[in-house]
Amino acid sequence: PQYAMRGTVSNEKETKDVEIKSE
Repeated sequence: PQYAMRGTVSNEKETKDVEIKSE
C-alpha cells in the first residue's frame, strides 16, 4: 500500500496506525 511505502522514521508511528485502522 501507499501508506506503507511512505513509512519513514518520522511518520512510522502514523503509518502503523493507518495500517491497523485500514485493517
